[in-house]
Amino acid sequence: MTWAGLDPDDRAYLGLPGPTGSTDEISGEILVVEFFNVHCQSCVAQAPVMRELARLVEEDDDLTGRARLLGVAEGNTAAEVAEFRRRHRLPFPLIPDPGFIAYHAFGNPGGTPYTVLCVKREGRWVVATTHLGAITTPLLPFYDMKRYRNLDPALFRGLAEEARAFQVVRKAPVLHMPEEEVTARIRNAPRFRGQDVRMSRLDLPQTGKAWRIDGDGGPYFARVFSVPPVCDICHALHFVAVFDRFGEVVELVRLRITRYGNQEISAEDLAFLRSRVKGFNAFRPRPFDPSADAVTGATMSSSLVFDALRNAGSFLQNLIEAGLVSP
Repeated sequence: MTWAGLDPDDRAYLGLPGPTGSTDEISGEILVVEFFNVHCQSCVAQAPVMRELARLVEEDDDLTGRARLLGVAEGNTAAEVAEFRRRHRLPFPLIPDPGFIAYHAFGNPGGTPYTVLCVKREGRWVVATTHLGAITTPLLPFYDMKRYRNLDPALFRGLAEEARAFQVVRKAPVLHMPEEEVTARIRNAPRFRGQDVRMSRLDLPQTGKAWRIDGDGGPYFARVFSVPPVCDICHALHFVAVFDRFGEVVELVRLRITRYGNQEISAEDLAFLRSRVKGFNAFRPRPFDPSADAVTGATMSSSLVFDALRNAGSFLQNLIEAGLVSP
């Protein structure tokens, strides 16, 4: 991971020579990276745990000066991260990742908080163990840091599998809704309501459920997006985005989009979100702006909708390769 704009105190903590750096340059023997989101309730609950972990590390003769903590805020802006850090008095650096770049590069671990413990071997950081979900006591990662510090990496896999036995396995989200209901919702969306539209199922590689829609101003191309949540206690999102032949979003159809407490967003909220994504172009994506684009009480869900659309270029590319859209 790379970043820019670190202040002098954070640079000194990580052992970096300048405001621009990467994880490769972080000094020390142990690095704990926590992927989090400022709106995730489990991440909020874990904040004091991580603050206490930082204190334990500083007071331990074996770890102080050798171990570092780093937070990576998924889908959050620098302003959101600065406020979160101030409110929870976190003494280690937090890096904003508003476009989920690090999260996807790491393989989309399935939720936050997601804690990764690395040790340095032959000048490289090696992942020793990971934990998905809230950590309720700082003693667990603290003793893992001490245990893994001088351990042979050949033993990492066995210990990680042992730890994973106590974690919930996150699976890819599956939409449990009959196709007839999905297509009915598309036909009843404001863009197509009252029209005599014709829908035909598309068979595209690695796309899932998708349709060509012929109607006024068409053709259009619709795809179901099933998005795993960021927060470990939140539900997955399911929605349909409809694109024109230029890659521009013309309609958003809710299948399941939730707000705080895993409650469905209201019709008014849906209308607002629809207004914010209409005109979004998958070939020229724009960043999510929580101050302008977020549904109140559903900031994470809103950011995930935008993130899915930002990564929808492959769907349009499949359409081009299938000869359905001209490049």
